[in-house]
Amino acid sequence: MKKVLVFGGSGFLGSHVADKLSNSNFDVTIIDIKKSNYLKKNQKFINEDIKDLKKNSAIFKNCNYLFNFAGIADIDESLKFPEKTITNNILNNFKLLEIVKKNNIKKYIFASSVYAGSNSGNYYSLSKNCCEDYIILYSKINSIKYTILRFGSLYGDRSGIKNGLYQFIYSALLKNKIEFNGSPESIREFINVEDAALSTIDILKKDFDNKIITLTGHQLLKIKDLHEMIKEILNKKNLKIVYKSNKSNTHYRLTPYSIEEKISKKYNPKLYTDLGEGLLQLSKKILHEKK
Repeated sequence: MKKVLVFGGSGFLGSHVADKLSNSNFDVTIIDIKKSNYLKKNQKFINEDIKDLKKNSAIFKNCNYLFNFAGIADIDESLKFPEKTITNNILNNFKLLEIVKKNNIKKYIFASSVYAGSNSGNYYSLSKNCCEDYIILYSKINSIKYTILRFGSLYGDRSGIKNGLYQFIYSALLKNKIEFNGSPESIREFINVEDAALSTIDILKKDFDNKIITLTGHQLLKIKDLHEMIKEILNKKNLKIVYKSNKSNTHYRLTPYSIEEKISKKYNPKLYTDLGEGLLQLSKKILHEKK
């Protein structure tokens, strides 16, 4: 049984990836600063911060894969706390690279974002881009294997109020109102977290060694059309939808991509969750939580 360490495995995406790995007969250890609410009986959990890890710790012995989902994943939080973003995203990424090298770990899998190739996203984008550059150069110098995963707009079970789609549905249900800071013509490719997590099993194959892989949804959708879908699914004919001008460089409008030297390949799972069905499932989940 191959051993896998999942840093940040208590979070939204990390917990789903840990589950998919366990279901595929990997020996999974989750390392996080907060206890996982989704820990399975066949998963181990270590409550520890990356900065406190000992590089010769026994947990790294005979490890095959190391996943890094840790760090600040919220754009607004990153903008508010730039120094914390440097520590949690960039510096901790370097520390884990050192651990991979020292312990001869087979592959390092880094959770990046489509914002890494974007002019939007402020400090969050900058931190992800910097991590990618560090991983690529570190790999050339130290001959380690990696796969960088650029995740798109995730949604689904275990998300919270910081998640965009969760916010929309939550606000529609409780306030009969949706607010969006940006243009109604903005375009997104939403991907269900279950599909994204399942795709991470495939990228462990050698075909994905030392590559940047983009994981987004199958459907290009305007924000205004998404809101109309939510309105129809929730049967809220009088739902108020407000669009506010976004003068900052926080979120992209039509595409996250800009000219850069690093090129990613897009990966789509053969089976995927239809967005309408995914929205319905999330709506039911939020309704159940608020009872």
